[in-house]
This record gives sequence, C-alpha cells and structure tokens, in this order.
Amino acid sequence: MINLFPSKYIHIGGDEVDKGPWKKCALCQARIKAEHLKNEDELQSYFIKRIEKFVVSKGRRMIGWDEILEGGLAPEATVMSWRGEAGGIEAAKMGHDVVMTPGNPLYFDHYQAGPEGEPMAIGGMNTLKKVYDYNPIPKELNAEQAKHVLGAQANLWAEYITKPAGVEYMVLPRMAALAEVVWSTQESKDFKNFSERLLTQFRAYEQKGYNYSPGNFTVAIKPISENGNLSVALSTEAMNGEIYYTLDGSLPSMQSLKYTAPIPITTSKTLKAVTVINRQVMGAKPAEQSFVTHKAFGKNVTYTSPVSRFYQADGPNTLTDGVRGKLAVGKYWHGFSGRDMIATIDLGGEITAQTITLGCLQNSNDWILLPAEVVFETSADGKTFTTVETIKDIVSTEPGASIKDFTANFPAQKFRYVRVTAKHATLPKGHSGEGKPAWVFADEIIVN
Repeated sequence: MINLFPSKYIHIGGDEVDKGPWKKCALCQARIKAEHLKNEDELQSYFIKRIEKFVVSKGRRMIGWDEILEGGLAPEATVMSWRGEAGGIEAAKMGHDVVMTPGNPLYFDHYQAGPEGEPMAIGGMNTLKKVYDYNPIPKELNAEQAKHVLGAQANLWAEYITKPAGVEYMVLPRMAALAEVVWSTQESKDFKNFSERLLTQFRAYEQKGYNYSPGNFTVAIKPISENGNLSVALSTEAMNGEIYYTLDGSLPSMQSLKYTAPIPITTSKTLKAVTVINRQVMGAKPAEQSFVTHKAFGKNVTYTSPVSRFYQADGPNTLTDGVRGKLAVGKYWHGFSGRDMIATIDLGGEITAQTITLGCLQNSNDWILLPAEVVFETSADGKTFTTVETIKDIVSTEPGASIKDFTANFPAQKFRYVRVTAKHATLPKGHSGEGKPAWVFADEIIVN
C-alpha cells in the first residue's frame, strides 16, 4: 500500500470489529495476558498501535474510523468520526486530528428525497438542505480543540448502486452542498442563495450529461409538543415552493388547505401534504404523518434502561408526543439495543381508562424485531403495580419492515401510573446475527 500510494495518510479501517470470537480465542487471550491488557478493547488498541508504529516508520500518518478510540487511541492517529460526532469530539479533546463524517447527514447512500419515486437506497434521509446546514465544528469544542477538525467527508457505499449514473445521482447536488459547507464560513452560508445558484449548476450538469437529483420535494413535517398541546410545522426545501395539505387522509391538491402557519392538532388526525411549484404538484407521493391524542399525551416518561444514543427521536417524551412512527428507522422511534424497554408514565393525576397500546417496529434486516413479550401494568402510587395484560409469543422474523400495535384491553379502572415492558427477542437461526439480542423499537404508548 505504501509503495503504491504517495498520500500522507494511510487509512487502516479498524471499524465494526466483532470482538465476541476474541473472547473464545486461546491465542487472543494469551496475548491479552502477555501484554497485561484489561480486555478485548485494549487488545484492539494494542493491534492498532502496532500498525501505527509501522505506518509512522514509513513517514506516513495513520487514519482510522472512530472505533480505533476503543481501548486507547494510538499516539499520532487521526480519527474519522462516522458514528455521530462523539468519537470526533473525544479525539479532538485529546489533541488528535479529526475528520467529521457522521452518518447523519454525510452518508450519501441514504435517500435525499422521497423515498417514493427514488432509486433504492439503504435507508435514512439526508436531504440537500440537511447536508448544507451541517457544521463540522461541534459546539462542544473550544477554539483550540476545534483546530484539530481537519474537515468533513461524505461517504457513498454502493450496495444499492449498480451503475455509474446511480453514483452521479446520489452525489449530485449533495456534493456541491458539502463543498460549500467546508469551503465557506458558517456565517456566509445562505440556503436560499445556494438554491438560486444551484439552478445554474443544474444546467451545467445537463450540458455534461450528468445524472443528478432535481431536489427534495417532500414536505418536512415537524411535530411541536408543548405543555400538552400538539401542533405541526410544515416546510419545503423547494425554491418558490408552496405547501397544500389535508387533515382527513385525502390526497392534497391545489384545492386543499394552503399552509401559512403551524397547524393545531386537537384530535387524532392523518395529515398529508405536498409541495406545489408553478401550480404543479411535485413528488411521487404526499408526505404523510399520523397523530393521536390520548390520556397519556404530553406526560413524562422515565426509562429503567436508557434509550440508545443513536435513536433518541424527539427526546425523552417521544412515547407520549402523539406522533406515530413510520417505516424509516431513525424518525420518531426510541431504540433499545440488547435490553428490555421498561417505560413508566406519570399521568399527573388519577384517570379512568380501559386500554393501553404500545406501537413497535419490525425490520429484521436492521436487527429490529418485535418484542418477545409485552407486559402492561398500572399503579395508583407509582410503587405497587398490577399487571393488566401480558402478550406473549409475538416474535416474527418476516423480512421487510412493518409496524404493529400491541393493545391491552381490561375493565375500566382508575390509576395514575402506567408501566409498559417490551422484552427484547433473540435473532433467530439463519439470521446474520443469529443468537444475538435484537433491538426493540417503540414509538408511542397510548392510554384511553
């Protein structure tokens, strides 16, 4: 590698290592003992440091993904932070150089529009505006630490891309947005101005025969939950785009309601919205979001086990914000990796109800399974709980993504506290993660 490439940096990877086999490997355990290492994380670090010594001996610098932090960072290593920004922040605070490349928003194998009408992608949604709004310098770093952020990088993994034209479509024009992110000051950035200049850039793409995305016409639906009240803000990235919407589940058109201000949601509704440009409805399918109002709406939720930092949705009270999840994994879902979801809601006072519902996501490709068991409990004092229903034998390994509600029905009773436990399943035989714990994903606990 070093003889082939004259570059200053040599990237050694170092990511997504399954250390499980190391625990069973006699040679690995002998090396841990011989080197006086604490665990398998330090064994990885030992190996990375050996590689770095070799790379440095050849007059080069080593760079690797943020997993190389685990067990202790090599002395002169540069870190590429892809699992969010946490690894990059940690490395910069330690005085190491960093390249910011978080999956959100810099993985260009994620959708940039739709996803209806768009080429098949791995999932997620990194729109042009999301890329343009990115700041590679995290607010957690002071001025001296920020000097270690060398820049940002987008990644395009090609599992779902079969032709060069597909590569062009996924990077154009997001590549232009990232260029402006890293080559301009944050103060000088202006998305409206960028969008206007992009129209000229599109003509240049066309002249060169490039295949590019014309833009994201999907209306962004932002729920706002404050003081037990729910409203919805709508926005579109499209230049000169107007928004029309319905609240009865029907398809919106130019004859529908025109959006001018956040929309109050006082009863359960299904909102659909479209972008209109020059009196033409854009996009393959309206944006859609369902909302539910119920007796636990807006109430505080506490968890026995913490939510994964990668799937925080809209914050701690996501399970009572009235917003139902969709098939997109990262939006409106709280995720729990290898642990049970145990959520307790304080309803703020005694109520009378007879149903409790938990919504869950299934997507076996992403190691997300319906829970093995769901337990519904109620309490008057928050200390002594009574089980009102247990739902068992619900594990499904069907491919693809689906959403399922689990509902406890019981005679009407009075209570103040609700506790819902969703016990995680184990990935089944034949699955790529066979025998490992599955994720639990939940979007809402509905009390009525």
